[in-house]
Amino acid sequence: MGWGLAIISRPRQYSLMRLETNRLVIDHLCSGDLVDLHRMDSDLSVRRYIDGKASSLEKTKEYLSENIISYGENGYGRYAIRDKYTNEFLGICGFLNESYGLDFGYRFLPSCWGKGVATEAALTVIEKGISDNLWEQVVGLVLPENKASITVLLKVGFSWKENLELYGFNVEKYMLQLN
Repeated sequence: MGWGLAIISRPRQYSLMRLETNRLVIDHLCSGDLVDLHRMDSDLSVRRYIDGKASSLEKTKEYLSENIISYGENGYGRYAIRDKYTNEFLGICGFLNESYGLDFGYRFLPSCWGKGVATEAALTVIEKGISDNLWEQVVGLVLPENKASITVLLKVGFSWKENLELYGFNVEKYMLQLN
C-alpha cells in the first residue's frame, strides 16, 4: 500500500527531474503515460494492497493530473519508473500530499516483482529527497500482509514504529529520519 507521511521543511520550486540508475530512468509522469499507468492500475494483482479494485480510466486520469499538479505546486510527486534500455514503463514511486500528510508510495507491474526494481527506485527517490533537503522524516504505512512492500521499506532504511488504523485499514507504520 505504501501510505506515508512526512513533515515538509519548506516548499520547493518545480524543476524537471531525471534520475538514472544502472537499470532505471526515473522522471516525471506526463500525459503520454496515461495508457501505461491505466494498464498498471487496472491490474487487480497490483491493486491488491490498495483497494482491491481496478481503477477506471477516469480515476487514472485524475491520479495522473494530481501528480502533474503536485510537481508544480510542491516540487515532487509520484515519478515514472522506466527500463533504462527499452524505455518500458515499469511503475511509479514517489511522494504525494494526502489528507493525512505526505505519502511515500510505489507500485510496479508484476513483471518487475522480485527483481529489486522497487528497492532500486525507492532508494534513488529517497536519496533525491535527502539531497534536496525536502523532509525531516518520512513515514510509510503498509498493510501487514503486504510483505514485499514491508521488505522494500526496511531495505531503504525505514524502521517499524507501530500498528494503527487509517481509513478503516489496520496498517503498520514505518519511519525514516532524513535530517
